[in-house]
Amino acid sequence: MKDRIKIITGPIRSGKTTYLKKLISSLDNIEGIIQITDGEKRFFVDISSGDQIELTSQSSDLDTFNMGNFIFKNSAFNWAKEKLETSLKKGYKIIAIDEFGLLEFRGEGLEPIFSEIINQIKLNAELQLLVVVRETLLQDFLKKFNLNEKEIKIEKIINNINQ
Repeated sequence: MKDRIKIITGPIRSGKTTYLKKLISSLDNIEGIIQITDGEKRFFVDISSGDQIELTSQSSDLDTFNMGNFIFKNSAFNWAKEKLETSLKKGYKIIAIDEFGLLEFRGEGLEPIFSEIINQIKLNAELQLLVVVRETLLQDFLKKFNLNEKEIKIEKIINNINQ
C-alpha cells in the first residue's frame, strides 16, 4: 500500500492546499474536492468540473452549524460528499480530499464517504488517495484508519515549502 495514501500535512495556513493544487495539476485520472478561501469565505471546489459551493455562511439558519469561529453549511458538505461518492463510482485512479479534520473525527463533515474511500483503497491496489490533514491531527488520523508510516507517504508543508 506504500504511496497509495499520500498525506499532505503542516500547520494551519502553511500552504497545504496550495501544494495539493500544484500536485493535482500534474496528475491525470484524478477527481475529488479541494477547499479554497476567498477573504472570510470558504468554498468546496470539484477538481474535474471546477464547480464550487460556498462552505461557510455569514449567518445561522436551518442549514448551518457552528464550529469554532465558523458557520458551516450542511448542504455544502452534502454536495462535497456526493462529488466524492461519484468519484469513487466512476473509477478515478486518484481521489484528492482537502481536508480530513475535526468534523470527520466526530463522524460528521465528509463522513462516512471518507472512510469508504479509505476502505476501497485498502482493497483496490489501483486506487490512490491524496489527503490534507493538519499536523496536529496526523497521529490521530493514522490511528483512526490503522495506518502506519511505512504504508503511506507524508509530505510536510511549512510556509509553502515541501519538507
